[in-house]
Amino acid sequence: MSMVNTAEGVDPTYKSLYRFGGAAGMVVALLIVIEVIFFTLYPQPSTVRGWFELFQVSPIIGLLDFWGLEILMYAMYAMVFLALYVVLRRVNQSGMAIAVTLALLGIAIFFATNNPFSMLSLSSKYAAVTTEVQRSTLLAAGEAVLANTNQ
Repeated sequence: MSMVNTAEGVDPTYKSLYRFGGAAGMVVALLIVIEVIFFTLYPQPSTVRGWFELFQVSPIIGLLDFWGLEILMYAMYAMVFLALYVVLRRVNQSGMAIAVTLALLGIAIFFATNNPFSMLSLSSKYAAVTTEVQRSTLLAAGEAVLANTNQ
């Protein structure tokens, strides 16, 4: 197996993809730092009722605290993995096909299970209900959303 060097391994056809993939990687790194700082300043609530209250008081902080930045991060990850596939496929095409497939599958699972907007909607409904039965139902739905996101 030969190693790809910069002189012969970079296909100029994909130059813009390489740049976008690199920029996406830097955006992800920046967003991770922002997210760590944000989670330090605004710790996540430990209960569904706490989440509902946070979303009612500040929907933006609620969305960001409920992994909202990660939606953008994972979209950027897709570009990073695509660029890596194009660069490294000459070294090990089947390995890279498996790697990019698993990465994209993981990204799809993340999008399917990350529900900050569902929690925001449940919070709005919780604030509007008038009976204890409705509150209990919405709290149970909120628990399901939390369980779905492993929180």
